Amino acid sequence: MIGLDTNVILRILTGDDQPQQLTTLAFLRANCSNEDPGWVNRSVTVEPAWVLERDYKFTNHDAIRSALVGNRKGGDLAGALLGEINRERTCTTTFTLLET
Repeated sequence: MIGLDTNVILRILTGDDQPQQLTTLAFLRANCSNEDPGWVNRSVTVEPAWVLERDYKFTNHDAIRSALVGNRKGGDLAGALLGEINRERTCTTTFTLLET
C-alpha cells in the first residue's frame, strides 16, 4: 500500500498545475487498485482544507456554521458540511456513492 500526501490530493482537486496533475493521475492508475489502494491518512483528509483556505483564499465559515447547526440532531458532520458548501455553490444535489 502506498501512502498519499496532501499535495497529491490537492493536485487532483484543484488542477492548478496540469503537469503535476497528469503525473499524479498516471501514478495512481499505475500503482493503486481496488486490491492495493492508496492510503489517505486522517491528517491528509484535513490538511487540504487548510491549504485551500490559506493559499486559495477559500473560506466558508457560513457553511461550517450551517452544518454544525443542522447537525445537532446527530449524523454525519462531514456530509452536512459537504451539502452546505455545495448548496452555496448552487448545486441542486450532491452525488455520492455512500448510502443514506
